[in-house]
Amino acid sequence: MDSNRGSSKPSEAGTDTRSMSQAPSVMQHHQPGAQHSDSEVTFLSHILSNRGIKISTFYHSNFQDYQAYQGDKYHNVLNSLGFLNLGIHENRLCVDLMTERLCQNDMNYIEEPLLQYPDWRGHPFLRAEVAKFLSYYCGAQSRLEMRSVVVLNSCSAVLSALAMVLCDPGDSILVPTPFHSGFLVSAQMYAQVELIPVHVDSEITNKRIQPTKPTVGKLEQVLLEAKNKSKKVKGLLLANPQNPLGDVNMKETLREYLKFAKRNELHVIIDETYMLSKFDETIVFHSVLSLESLPDPNRTHVIWGSKDFGITGFRFGVLYTHNDDVVSAMSPFGYLHSVSGITQYKLRRLLGDRDWINRVYLPTSYSRLRDAYKYVTKRLLELEEQFQFKICFPRRGCGLSIWINLKKLLEPCTFEEELILHRRFLDHKLILARGKSYMFEEPGWFRLMFAENPHRLREAMDRFAQAIEEQKQHWREQMLDVQCLLMRIHPSEPGHQFLRVHGETMFTLPPMESEAPAARLGSAATQHVASLEGECPRKTDWKLPGLYGVGDPIAMCSLDISCLSCRGRVIKWFWDSAEEGYRTYHGDEYDEDRNPSGIINLGTSENKLCFDLLSSRLSQSDMLQVQPALLQYPDWRGHPFLREEVAKFLSYYCKSLAPLKAENVVVLNGCASLFLALATVLCEVGEAFLVPTPYYGAITQHVYLYGNVRLAYVYLDSAVTGPDTRPFQLTVEKLELALQGVESEGVKVKGLILINPQNPLGNIYSPGEMQDFLGFAKRHKLHVIVDEVYMLSVFEESLGYHSILSLERLPDPQRTHVMWSTSKDFGMSGLRFSTLYTENRDVATAVAALCPYHGVSGLLQYQMAQLLRDHDWIDRVYLPENHARLKAAHAYVSEELRALGVPFLRGGAGFFLWVDLRKYLPRGTFEEETQLWRSFLDSKVLLSCGKAFGSREPGWFRVVFSDSAHRLRLGMQRLRRVLEGRSRAAEDVPAGHTQDPGEQQRR
Repeated sequence: MDSNRGSSKPSEAGTDTRSMSQAPSVMQHHQPGAQHSDSEVTFLSHILSNRGIKISTFYHSNFQDYQAYQGDKYHNVLNSLGFLNLGIHENRLCVDLMTERLCQNDMNYIEEPLLQYPDWRGHPFLRAEVAKFLSYYCGAQSRLEMRSVVVLNSCSAVLSALAMVLCDPGDSILVPTPFHSGFLVSAQMYAQVELIPVHVDSEITNKRIQPTKPTVGKLEQVLLEAKNKSKKVKGLLLANPQNPLGDVNMKETLREYLKFAKRNELHVIIDETYMLSKFDETIVFHSVLSLESLPDPNRTHVIWGSKDFGITGFRFGVLYTHNDDVVSAMSPFGYLHSVSGITQYKLRRLLGDRDWINRVYLPTSYSRLRDAYKYVTKRLLELEEQFQFKICFPRRGCGLSIWINLKKLLEPCTFEEELILHRRFLDHKLILARGKSYMFEEPGWFRLMFAENPHRLREAMDRFAQAIEEQKQHWREQMLDVQCLLMRIHPSEPGHQFLRVHGETMFTLPPMESEAPAARLGSAATQHVASLEGECPRKTDWKLPGLYGVGDPIAMCSLDISCLSCRGRVIKWFWDSAEEGYRTYHGDEYDEDRNPSGIINLGTSENKLCFDLLSSRLSQSDMLQVQPALLQYPDWRGHPFLREEVAKFLSYYCKSLAPLKAENVVVLNGCASLFLALATVLCEVGEAFLVPTPYYGAITQHVYLYGNVRLAYVYLDSAVTGPDTRPFQLTVEKLELALQGVESEGVKVKGLILINPQNPLGNIYSPGEMQDFLGFAKRHKLHVIVDEVYMLSVFEESLGYHSILSLERLPDPQRTHVMWSTSKDFGMSGLRFSTLYTENRDVATAVAALCPYHGVSGLLQYQMAQLLRDHDWIDRVYLPENHARLKAAHAYVSEELRALGVPFLRGGAGFFLWVDLRKYLPRGTFEEETQLWRSFLDSKVLLSCGKAFGSREPGWFRVVFSDSAHRLRLGMQRLRRVLEGRSRAAEDVPAGHTQDPGEQQRR
């Protein structure tokens, strides 16, 4: 999106031969990935950054079980020996209800704003519905406000973004154990925030086990210890109901925690994602939003999401906070963690259907959860009697899982033995979640998810029993070995006394009272995932040499907001300044009937010309199917059926010489997320990508906000220096000079970003030019990121566009990465769907590790697969009509500009013209450019000014023409009035800047 003030899992094999009308299957198979060897890590070090290596290694080591499950799922008919997963936390008991509700007619409505860029906090209609939903189900004392709501694409993304804006790298947050392992990853993956565990012990009696809650005294003690170690603690993270314990906090307990936090000026983040999963009617749940008055409302932040409705595949999470600065600072993350407009609409309909929720869904969900819970607890008690040992678990009535104590099966009672038992379950194709992953310091605990359909739950518990029986048999064999050894050793021989005293207990179960060896966590819980390097960047002096420049995204930032971290203030500044025009537009959007004096947006690059075609296609019956697997967690690279279709689509439309492979495809929720992910895994903090200017300016934020990566500018200018040159022409010589200059300033360059077709120029690079640029990158061992999001929007046939994937031989395929999206070519910027194609498996894996934070709704993935496979509709209906409408709109705006005597660069691709308004700036400064931009905005027309694109020459603007004829005419009328009212500069602008595509040099 660039409408601001200037805008600022393993592989699958096989070929899909289904027809368009057939639904792609969500059952695909693949093999789990292997661990990296030392030699592989050495090779990785030459491709990935250090943090990229850590991310890739983390993915391999922590997602192996999940990958194996995704590729070998149990099915009672098709795959009865496949994996059963009672380790992942999702409610699969009411898929029938949810599928039926999502298939009703009111869910399948499509309107134009849903396909366009949203308010990045979430569509207003959804935020309003969320506020009403939380007001009702949280029992709020007064109606909650939509302005306090931020919608992102998962609770993990919400927590990650909160950690970014509330904490600086190296800061800490207290969290009682055991806690959801995803908290740890969310806090560390991007934010580099340490979670300090507040350990609690298990209080065990003969009848039951009760993990104790942390007292305020315990919190004070851990906080003091952290301060004594010079750690800066910024917050307290709580889950209510608790995961994995299924416990709830009483109202007074919540108040005590909040008062403790206020005394110590700590933020409180409360995860209430299971608030509607309380199936025991005797338990009373109190949301923090139900408290009459919060001790420190500006530091209290509530998270809720998809768990209660069993729609984890929707990728949906909500933040509610009274702090306007936090809302503002969280808003830019909507770029990177956004939710499809269609998904937002479905969520609005779902959350607003209180009658269905109260009369159908919740009663059925509670009943099924109770039945599943009773069945599992009964089986556990039966296993106790069968195997003659105690299986302890807290009796709770919330959540989706049981926290079970199997330490009696461990001898010695260590985390190594816990891992061995975990692997024994895996041998039986059963996945449970280990206690160590929840940072619990007592070995032997496992989380067993029971919210599974009865048939699979019975099969899973049978496998559980088989694994237990094997473990017992193993002990019996070990006991016999010890007894035989005792018989062979004479009482006088060394070792006899030790074996006599200890041998019989070595392989038997320890008493319940025995203390397990403590498993203390290192800094930032490094036993689970290594902390990623990074710190707030130092401001550097701004330099503007003639041929290159190094961007400093925060050079102008000077905010002082006490509740936010240093980087939180920077992020808020991004939103307040760079997004000023876009936010103003969303607050006063033109509507022919309701707001005829509203703002016309000719600044955001999105295609609004073909909504009629898209609406018709997306409403066809093949688009509306809802399969259960689409509502659950996917393969994080994207559903296999979608990646197959993407590979075939790119093979066909990019004209690749050989079929592209699905295993090289990764799916994310927008190219912004792709830029972010690639910057993170390819660069260290403070390193840079070369980018020719002018360029799509929002890339600055995408690579900086999380990755702390900078852009090094290759300045291009409008001068035509010879018969074989053109305005803003990129050459290898300019790249060489810029690289040399940037590195002379001590900035390490790791890659080159190329946009083809170019944004904002609208021209294209020839195959010869691309080969030259790729050769330059190979010589300097630079990655090349090629953004081809406008590849199907070349409406001048004479241009002859060639995708980089069509080239016969890439100089360095392992460092060449291509991105594409439906946002531009299909006018679906609001659907948040993009793809990465890279032959480098390590890069693909590292990017996939970040996909839980940038995932795409399963329903949308299904629709995109259906769309991309429909070549007949694309070739016969959509592309011809889209190109014709783009060409007509381009011709209209071109004639209007000529009538005004305004020069422009005519490219023939994309949705925009690069317009030269320098003659309206008497002194030729960027301050005047900003004033002119504000004059346009005051006259209710939004453009994008050149400074937002890194232009070195003040006075250039990007004008988007891909809008309806009515809005385009009105927008150009308003633009004309502004220009006619401005005094013109005395000096004429040099000629030669208006150029037809046919005049471009072809190679």
